[in-house]
Amino acid sequence: DKEFERKASARLSENVGVLKTLRETAHRRRTELDAFKAKHCLEREAHYPTPTGSFLRYGVLAMLVLLEGAFNAVFFAKGIDTGLLGGFGMAAAFAALNVVVAFIIGKIFVRYVNHAKLVLKVLGWTSVVVALTAMGTIGLGIAHYRDALTAELANPAQATLQTLSQTPFELTDMFSWALFILSFVFGLIALYDGLSSDDLYPGYGTISRRARVAFDDYEDELTELRSELEEMKNEKLEALDDAVKKSQAGVARIGALIEDKRTAGSRLQ
Repeated sequence: DKEFERKASARLSENVGVLKTLRETAHRRRTELDAFKAKHCLEREAHYPTPTGSFLRYGVLAMLVLLEGAFNAVFFAKGIDTGLLGGFGMAAAFAALNVVVAFIIGKIFVRYVNHAKLVLKVLGWTSVVVALTAMGTIGLGIAHYRDALTAELANPAQATLQTLSQTPFELTDMFSWALFILSFVFGLIALYDGLSSDDLYPGYGTISRRARVAFDDYEDELTELRSELEEMKNEKLEALDDAVKKSQAGVARIGALIEDKRTAGSRLQ
């Protein structure tokens, strides 16, 4: 037991600085979280996706780009000399612009509609309008670009800018309208994907994760230390059991020798 106490004390002395630092960090992060909740009148716990959930959301974002690019390519193929393959490259660029812009606005700005301060709440609703406007503009631009391609104009990009600014809602056929609606729907999905990538209240998910990570680091260090001490204790208990067994065997041998001594004494008498 003295040997165990000596080794355990030495091991604790090695970790006391790390444990103290981790404990203070966890306490500081928890204090920051409590202050944030009090300042913004939040009583619920933060809700944000797990690392796997976050990975899936970015996977959905990539899938949206590929799907929209594929759909756009089918519509673009008619007006491009390189056919479907060339159309996909151009369509993927438009799709990425539409989806990524919507995702970023949803992830950073739209969640401010839930903010406690009126000014920031107005910013959030303004970003919603901006997001819808951007998705509509990009969708119309894609549709007008298709019209320019199918019309086999010499400069489709310039024609797109001109028709988009002068007659934005005049498209040639139903396929262009379908392309616009498709782009807008994919933008809405990307917007929701970005919004759901963290807690709906701005900043709450970030500060909650910091507190959770700090607490988990402290708990992990404690668990590791407890595990080492438990292993050390088990080693000493096994050594003690071995010593007990050896002692019992020694006592038995000594008992046999004493009995032999008595027998020899009796024969001698």
